[in-house]
Amino acid sequence: MISTLSKRKKMSIATLSKIKILLGFLKLNLLPLFCYNTNMTWDYTKTEYEKQAEKDPVWELERLINYGLRKEKIDRKKLEKYLAELKISDDRRAFFELLLWNKKL
Repeated sequence: MISTLSKRKKMSIATLSKIKILLGFLKLNLLPLFCYNTNMTWDYTKTEYEKQAEKDPVWELERLINYGLRKEKIDRKKLEKYLAELKISDDRRAFFELLLWNKKL
């Protein structure tokens, strides 16, 4: 009984120290240095992403919907124009149709 308690205590202290280190990184804004993918999409560099987004608005909308927006907002006009062409799940499509045109199933 005592040995299991001491192991738990050691684990919790180690976990707490890791959390403190992580909070320190967040406070100093050093986390992006260690987690490179927080500031970019994981499979494209920023310049490649911007070039592709300009050429293909459908691709850009799919990326924003499927992989997250961060602080961006989806352009309503683009979404209305290209919604039928997007390769997204049916429930997401139904949700956007509800938002855009109040269309219910």
